[in-house]
Amino acid sequence: MIRRRDVGPVQVDVRQQDADGSCHGIASHHLAGAPGGDTRVFFGSYHVHLTKRDGTWRIDGFRYALNYIQGNVNLGQRA
Repeated sequence: MIRRRDVGPVQVDVRQQDADGSCHGIASHHLAGAPGGDTRVFFGSYHVHLTKRDGTWRIDGFRYALNYIQGNVNLGQRA
């Protein structure tokens, strides 16, 4: 299966000790000859929270909010 992710534009709101980031995301999957269709595409957005500890930024929250799916929703599932 071929998988591809595209994101952007990335927006970040930085404060003293934490930050919030977000961007739109599209994920496409392709599996030639799959029953029900070769392609599935997810459309949504990523939301990330970061915290600064000891001078280093660390991701402490990560969420993908799905808007909708196009194509073969069962692509890649095993029976």
